[in-house]
Amino acid sequence: MVAPPSLVRLTVAVAVDTYTGTFPRSVVMGSLSQVTVDNYVRDLTEFVEIIGGDRILDDLTSEDLDDAVVTYGSKPDGRFNDPGDRTRSLGAAARFMQSVSRLFSHATRVGWVQLNPVPDMLVTFKGGRTRAKSRTALPQSGAAALLSTTDPAEKHVTRADQDMLLRDRFILHLLMEVGPRVSELCKADRADISVDDDGAAWFDIRHGKGGGHRRVPLSPRTMEAFTDYDRARPTPAPRTRKVKGVLVETVGVEDAKRALVLTWRGLRMQPRDVELMVHRQAARMPAALMREVTPHGLRHTAATLLLASGAADVMTVRDILGHASVATTSIYLDSQADHMVAAVKLHPVTMPKVC
Repeated sequence: MVAPPSLVRLTVAVAVDTYTGTFPRSVVMGSLSQVTVDNYVRDLTEFVEIIGGDRILDDLTSEDLDDAVVTYGSKPDGRFNDPGDRTRSLGAAARFMQSVSRLFSHATRVGWVQLNPVPDMLVTFKGGRTRAKSRTALPQSGAAALLSTTDPAEKHVTRADQDMLLRDRFILHLLMEVGPRVSELCKADRADISVDDDGAAWFDIRHGKGGGHRRVPLSPRTMEAFTDYDRARPTPAPRTRKVKGVLVETVGVEDAKRALVLTWRGLRMQPRDVELMVHRQAARMPAALMREVTPHGLRHTAATLLLASGAADVMTVRDILGHASVATTSIYLDSQADHMVAAVKLHPVTMPKVC
């Protein structure tokens, strides 16, 4: 019988540093994705700032953790340049709490704490998740309206070097057709899109969640949008800065040449760039259909429209989205209740007569 580990009284800062030092091995083994690791590291770094790095981990109580979660959730939402009164979402606070919970689960196993305080916390995030409207699927009319904002006949910029309409059209087609995660899109290279001997176009998603890889087909329209953009994409240019009077390249041009989508400055797009682009195009939708939209909402749109149209079953949608199980796909998809309610209201039998 193995004896329980003896107590090691580490400071919060040392415990977090030691714990996060195990993450690279988890990424290599495939048990954690790099995106998940980045989230955990960011959350635990802020946990150290909120709690105090010099405090002893074993001395923290459930009340301390409750206060930390509330403090985290009450901070301004950093996704906005001008958040105003907007604080972090419940989803962000729940993820922060999960990061802390995983830390204490590990600390309990290795003997850094005598008792895990997490189960005694009063702050909880239980029950069904309420998805923000911006993260839900667009109906077919909304999807068509969003795509129409990238009509080549429309011009929304005055500077030619900032005209990225072809790029935006390709990204929106891609997001609403096969629903890649925004991180997968930003990490993709031009070489990941190819045409086989039979003339079918494919998108190799090599940086999936948990290190996964999948290959999804692209429609002729999306492939046409890619070809149009690829011909007109900006010339990649390195970023430089002066170090002791000498210009030093800080962003290599080679990565930008490989990248699937670029900013107007010729750099690989980052998730925030895609989010801002989607928000900008959504603001140009007709007033009757306008709604706040996110890249994740467009991933949701791809799945919902595939199922609602009968173009694919749940198993096929699972493979396209890259879910580990059908259960995840089922939870992820929107209920059609709102659409059914709207349809019944417009039914010719139930509509009020016009006198």
